[in-house]
Amino acid sequence: KGSVFCDTPTIGKEVEDMKLDNFKRFDDYVEEWGAETKGKGVASFDFDQPSGSYDIRITYFDEDKGHSQVRLFVGDNEVINFKLDQDVDCWTWRRFEKISLKQGDKIKLVVDADEPETVRMDFIEFIRLQD
Repeated sequence: KGSVFCDTPTIGKEVEDMKLDNFKRFDDYVEEWGAETKGKGVASFDFDQPSGSYDIRITYFDEDKGHSQVRLFVGDNEVINFKLDQDVDCWTWRRFEKISLKQGDKIKLVVDADEPETVRMDFIEFIRLQD
């Protein structure tokens, strides 16, 4: 008999599918879809998964032209804040651990582009932790 492997389904949100303010959708930038801005952009949605503790993984394209700011809010609380300062000029991600979320929370991604850098965001993944 063989083994059965079950993959945990990916829980997340494509940035281009969120409510966008000063973000423009793009299709097929280095084989990815997403949303981009050269200024201050906001992408938001209501969290529809069960309440609990999650690791959050944010996927983005980090150009080597600037050090743009990325912040993530849960409701009115800023829970993630980092700069696009790796300057790798490719798609990459960062993972943030043990963030408490409640079903119905407003999730808001706020970016400030550091000209001439264009901020391109792809996906926010929510990895449920065992309680």
